[in-house]
Amino acid sequence: MDELEKEIERAVHSVADAFGASITLSTDHRLPAATLNEEAVQIMSHAIEQVF
Repeated sequence: MDELEKEIERAVHSVADAFGASITLSTDHRLPAATLNEEAVQIMSHAIEQVF
């Protein structure tokens, strides 16, 4: 995960440099969590049961 974050930082800074901009980049080091949708869970559960 740290390597991915470093790659993203490099990419963002490269874009800023390409446009002659200066930036301040900050992260809160949290990952987004999935929000469960009960209807989607039921559909996927049924599909998995049908396959197996």
